[in-house]
Order: sequence, then structure tokens, then C-alpha cells
Amino acid sequence: MASCDKPGCLVRATVAGALLALSPVHAGDQNIQGPPPHAERPKPPQPANRPVNGIASFKLGGHQDWTSSGLEVKTGELVKVRAWGRIRIAALGGRLVDPNGAADSSLPKLMASAAPNQLIAVIGDDNNEYIAVGKDAEFRASRAGTLYFTLNQLNTDGNDGDIDIRVQLGTASGLTFGQPSSIGLGLPGDSPPPVASTSPDGSKTIEVSPKLDWTNTYINVTRGDIIVIQASGAVSLDLAGHVCGPDGTSIKDPGKLIPEKPTGALIAVIGVDNNDFVFVGASGRFVATRSGLLFLGINEEDLTNNSGALSAKVRVEKAPK
Repeated sequence: MASCDKPGCLVRATVAGALLALSPVHAGDQNIQGPPPHAERPKPPQPANRPVNGIASFKLGGHQDWTSSGLEVKTGELVKVRAWGRIRIAALGGRLVDPNGAADSSLPKLMASAAPNQLIAVIGDDNNEYIAVGKDAEFRASRAGTLYFTLNQLNTDGNDGDIDIRVQLGTASGLTFGQPSSIGLGLPGDSPPPVASTSPDGSKTIEVSPKLDWTNTYINVTRGDIIVIQASGAVSLDLAGHVCGPDGTSIKDPGKLIPEKPTGALIAVIGVDNNDFVFVGASGRFVATRSGLLFLGINEEDLTNNSGALSAKVRVEKAPK
């Protein structure tokens, strides 16, 4: 198949072809043979996402080969993965499949013991010990190296759509950033910020997606600043149809970021290395306890089935100098 020139994408032949000849094949894990090894192995590209504190959130395009999570795992380290979304598989006539794959398909695949088109992982670019992932997985790393993901399919040409993947190493906690590839963290080299309207009073209106771990406001605040937020809109929190506004709802969610506050409510945090979350709701006013970028999100653990959006008008009253 054609090589992939996008950041974070390994050519399938590199890991799933040439690399087979460099390490022993485990019975039941492979059903393909690779070409002879090359004298020099291509270096993996830099990941397109930025892991934070052992947590990464990123997208895997259905047409892509191996995609780096950007995470370096250690031997024996616990890895937790959650994935959602659907891919339209060209070789199946455009059939839509989720991260669990298509159990009734006979398409050629990389890992014999996993379903065709299922999300799989591998540790290192010189390894063929594939790991079945699907929608939800937890495993111990059998070796150290960079963690990569792909679909369990030999030829991804023509596939459309993408899968959102969130990975957590060990007991890592805090922020993850699951933004589209066109949106970064507001750091040097990032793409331009998302479109947002600015009012004459200096306030900025931002769309907060309930599917993203955090939405970057691209507003830098200084310790002591007063942050004033007015929010509106509605989000759906699950397939059962639970809908709420910025103030959230009373449905139970033991894993939400602020346990004592309503599920799905608008919350905020300052900085990418912080988990001092602030409840905002439909109308919030708080003093910045530190300096950094302001992020907005919703108070819920599982974002996989969410839809809709909240509109947040943010105004910053600067601290006196």
C-alpha cells in the first residue's frame, strides 16, 4: 500500500511486514509473512499529540497505518485504553465498524486472534507481539517502548472516519487533551486557535465540546485574575438520552472529576499540569489561584457517547499590578 507521510504514522510494512522477520512469530498471533529485514530501520515519526502526565488522547484515522500514542511505556507498567468512534471500511463496501471490529469478516488481518478491523496495539517499532484492544482494554506492558495503535487490517486504503483513543499509564491522573488534530494546547508550534467571537468588553465566546477531555480557550490568565463565565446550550451525556445544560444533572457518575458537583456541568482548570478543577455551571465567577492557560470541560468520566455543545462567554478581570 502507499506510504503514509502524515505525522505519527508508521508505514504498515515497517511494523507489520519487515518487522515480522526480526522477531519470533507467536502461534495464533499472526497470519502473514513479512519480507526480509532491511539493513536500517526507519525512525518512527514524532507523535502528533502531546501526552500529559502519562495520559494521551488522540485520533486514529481509518486510512492510517501504525499511529504513535506518544507514550513511552515501561516493562510491567499498567496500560488502560478506551476507544470510540466508527470507521467506514472500504474493503467491506463502506460498512461501518467500531473499535471492536467486524467479527463476521474474513478480511486479511495482522493479528489472527483478534477480530478484523479491531483496534490493536504494539509496543515498539521492532515488535510483532500485537495486543487486542477494541473499545476497552487493560494490560501490563511485556516490554518497554513507544505504544502504537492501528486497525487489525492489512490494507487500510480507502477507509474513512476515525477512532478516538484515550490511554492512561499506571495510576496517572489529571488532564488529558482530546482535541482535533487542528487544535493544539496553545504552545509554540501549535495550529491557530479555534474560531471564537470576541465582544467589545473583551469577553470571548467559545464552543465547549462534551466529547473532548478539555477545550482550550486560548486565554492566558494570571494568578489573582477574576474569571467570569456565562454559559448556555445543552449536551447529551449517553445513549439513554440524558440531556443537561451547563448546570449539569443529578445522574450518578462515580468517576466524574468533581464528585460533589452535578454530572455534565461545565467546569474549568488552569494549566496543563493541574487537576484543581473549578465548578462553573451556567454562571461562574472565581479567582485564578495560578497562572496559565484556561481550559473548559464537562464534569463526567466517560465522554464516548456525548453530543451537543455548550457556549461559554469568558471575561477576565485582570488582577491589579
